[in-house]
Amino acid sequence: MTAKERIIEQYRVFTPEEIAENIGVSVYYVNRVIKAHTANLRLPLTLKNYVAAHHQGITKKNDLAVYFGVSRWTINRFESKPEIKEYFERYMRFREDGMYLKNLSQELCGILEMLELFEPKSRTAKAVKAILDQIRQYDKKDN
Repeated sequence: MTAKERIIEQYRVFTPEEIAENIGVSVYYVNRVIKAHTANLRLPLTLKNYVAAHHQGITKKNDLAVYFGVSRWTINRFESKPEIKEYFERYMRFREDGMYLKNLSQELCGILEMLELFEPKSRTAKAVKAILDQIRQYDKKDN
C-alpha cells in the first residue's frame, strides 16, 4: 500500500499530524494528499449539478460554495452567466408551476383534434398522440 493510500485510509480517523507521524511523511504532504482526494470527491459546478443541489435544499451561496468546493465568488460568477441564468430561471418556473407542460398539452390536444378530423391516420397525428401520451405519463409521475 502506498503512502497516499494509507493517508486516504486514515484521514477521517486521525488528524494530519497523527497521520504524518504514523506513516513517516510531512504534515504538508498529508494535507496536499487529503486536499487532492477531497477535491476529487466533489461534483463539478455544472448547471445539472447546480439544479440537483437546489433540489436537495442547498440554495444559499455560501452553502453552494462549500458543496462544490469553490468560492462564493465563483458561485456568483456562475449564476450571473447569461446562459446559466436564463436556463435556470426557465427550469425553475417550469418546475414550480408546471404551466409550460399544461399549455403544451392543451396546444397539442387542439392540434390532435384537428388532425383527427382531416388526417386521422397520418404519421403526424400518430406522433402528436404519442407525444401527448408521454406528457400525460410523466405529468402523473412528477406529481
